[in-house]
Amino acid sequence: MFRGNWRIVLIVVAIISAAYYLYPTYRWYRLSPQDLETARLVSLPRESLTEEQVRTVDELSDSDREHYAGLYEQKKKALNLGLDLQGGMHLVLEVDRTGLSADEAEDATDRALEIIRNRIDQFGVAEPVVQRQGDNRIVVQLPGMKDEARARNLIGRTALLEFTLLKSGELVQTVLEGIDNTLTEKLSEKKEEETSQDIEPSPEEEVAQAETDTGEAGDEFDLSELFEETEVESGAVEGEEDVLVEKPFTSFLVNIGGDIGVAALNRLKVERLLGDSTVQNTIPPDAQFLWSNETVTVRDQDYYRLYLLNKEPGLTGKYIADARPTLGSGMDPDVANRPIVQFSTTHEGAKIFSRLTGANIKERLAIVLDKKVFSAPVIESKLSKDSIIKGDFTMEQARDLAIVLRAGALPAPIEYIEERTVGPSLGRDSIRLAKISAVIGTALIIIFMIVYYGMSGAIADFALGLNIFFILSVLAGFHATLTLPGIAGIILTIGMAVDANVLIYERIREELRTGKTIRSAIDSGYARAFRTILDANVTTVMTALVLYWKGTGPIKGFALTLIIGLLANMFTAILVTRVIFDFVTTRWEIKKLSI
Repeated sequence: MFRGNWRIVLIVVAIISAAYYLYPTYRWYRLSPQDLETARLVSLPRESLTEEQVRTVDELSDSDREHYAGLYEQKKKALNLGLDLQGGMHLVLEVDRTGLSADEAEDATDRALEIIRNRIDQFGVAEPVVQRQGDNRIVVQLPGMKDEARARNLIGRTALLEFTLLKSGELVQTVLEGIDNTLTEKLSEKKEEETSQDIEPSPEEEVAQAETDTGEAGDEFDLSELFEETEVESGAVEGEEDVLVEKPFTSFLVNIGGDIGVAALNRLKVERLLGDSTVQNTIPPDAQFLWSNETVTVRDQDYYRLYLLNKEPGLTGKYIADARPTLGSGMDPDVANRPIVQFSTTHEGAKIFSRLTGANIKERLAIVLDKKVFSAPVIESKLSKDSIIKGDFTMEQARDLAIVLRAGALPAPIEYIEERTVGPSLGRDSIRLAKISAVIGTALIIIFMIVYYGMSGAIADFALGLNIFFILSVLAGFHATLTLPGIAGIILTIGMAVDANVLIYERIREELRTGKTIRSAIDSGYARAFRTILDANVTTVMTALVLYWKGTGPIKGFALTLIIGLLANMFTAILVTRVIFDFVTTRWEIKKLSI
């Protein structure tokens, strides 16, 4: 009876387990591109799909949906391809912790990471990588991502949602008049100063004057230059030639449906005026000016609305329980049959919202996102839980807005430090070249082993194939991601696997030359080579572990496949080939070993 039964059982169990874990990968990557895309769409939340994608899903029968859903379950168990193999985006983000308190700054990066991960998960990207790098950086990899602008907007948007009351019309008028008076005085002082200077100042005096005009904060400027080549808006004031001097601020403003309007071409000038330190002192400390999110067109001219509202919001987005994109209904032309975002608040948020709206009936409540006013409706009645955000959205934009509202606001702004995009064609070329390299390298090794070691070389080649099979199955079992450096690790493992068999075979040859029997030579050859193979593999595994521990990205991928490959090599080169030799020599009487 064959003495290695336990070894056979172990090998059979290993092969069956490997096949079980590798089968989903085999099945998933044999699908056509169309089936792959359909399976992905069926798996995504309906609200994250475009209108065309929704139609594609709706055209499927129930049985087809179940079929594709089942296919996508295979994807969850399949081996993933990295960014360099299937294309996508690689981003490095930096969390700007400026202005945060020491409670807040300490965990800002972790909170931002979690929020970004939630946004990406809801966006429907398959197998994204979101991980922290250092104190305040986040690495994001989005395999298969094609819409770069949409991804940047989804990830980088702060998404700070606020519900803030507008200031009364009387206060607005007072503030505007105060700004006009302040700027008029400043212009008059400037004019008097210029006329009082009968001689040209020296270069040193010009420098000193420039420093005085700029100020320490650097927030002031020459108003006369700002007003050069400025056209008075039609309907803003009745036309005196010196209107810009008499009303240096309100001359830029027009009435847009009862709101303050500023021509888009004059927005920057108005922002500079509002940023002046003397103007800031005119604005009440509990008030702020904010712009509308979008422009409105009047007589072929684009205008932004400018609002004066409370500085402190009555309710923030942290109380949002859910947000969903939908098509509006009703008689309001800004809402009916247009994409909107419908949201509901938490129980605590509902109580705050109820108190806020109930105490301010007939007042206007601005819905502010990232310091831009999306709408400012009049409060007609007490509201408690549900409301909408309207704007000039596409359905895709409404979906993305709903995603970021559900995921929550970032604790701090983020900046893009690095951005790389790998096209899918480059990924396909990488796979093709990697396959060619692996096939050529493996073929040369197989031929060499058979030519040099005969039938024993064929046994080593079988173990080599089994080694690659085990590597891929372990990667699939851990749902790992295969990258180009990972493929390099596999190819390196192939060479090291053959090296182990060469050591064993040379030891067997030496034993045969001393006159030992085939059975005894095989036993002695494996025993003598074992320690050398073990030492070589252990030291290499230790080095790979350090690479995996200290390395990042591609280095980790290389180290991981190398570690798995070396362990699989120990199993196949020592155990599998030994079992085959034992089986052959026990079952048949071998007079001469082909080695």
